[in-house]
Amino acid sequence: MEQKKTDEKNEENLREYFHEQVGPAKWSELDKLFAQGLVLEVAPALNLIDTAIAISLNDKKTVQRWIDDQLLSGVSDERAKVWFEEDIDVFAVVVEPWVLVKKRENR
Repeated sequence: MEQKKTDEKNEENLREYFHEQVGPAKWSELDKLFAQGLVLEVAPALNLIDTAIAISLNDKKTVQRWIDDQLLSGVSDERAKVWFEEDIDVFAVVVEPWVLVKKRENR
C-alpha cells in the first residue's frame, strides 16, 4: 500500500513538473535535435504530459503499446521536411534524452 502511495505521489510530482515545462516551439527550433534522432512525435490521440510521465517512469508496457499502435514514433524525414517548410507550431517537452512534440492544431 505504501508503494502505491509513493508511486502516485511521484506521478503527481511529475505531472506538475511536466505541466510547467511543456511549451510552444517552432519546428525550425528543433531541427538540430531532429537531426540527432532525439525527437519523438506524440499522436493527437495521446496527451503530451501523460506520455512524458510514462516515459519518465519507464512504463515500458504502455510506451511499447503506443509505439506498436503508431501513437508514439520518431518523426519521419518526409514529415520533418514538410514541417520545416511550413515552420509549424508544436508543443514540446524534454524527457531526457528525448524531446516529445505534438503538433499544435490551428484554431
